[in-house]
Amino acid sequence: MNKYNYPLLEEHKNIHNGIILEIKRAIKISINISELKDNLDTLLSAWIRNHILIEDLKFAGWLKKNYLV
Repeated sequence: MNKYNYPLLEEHKNIHNGIILEIKRAIKISINISELKDNLDTLLSAWIRNHILIEDLKFAGWLKKNYLV
């Protein structure tokens, strides 16, 4: 993204920073390893659906449109 000067790079970085904070929070609030597993499963499933399938595909589309990749 940096290499191609993606205009939404900072926003994308902020989203990544947000998931890191959410993971840290899940670690802090989880009472035991089972709860932590459940919390992380939920977070990461949402991450795949919302980030990879939406945000990363935005970049892929932008890249194709602007660099014919």
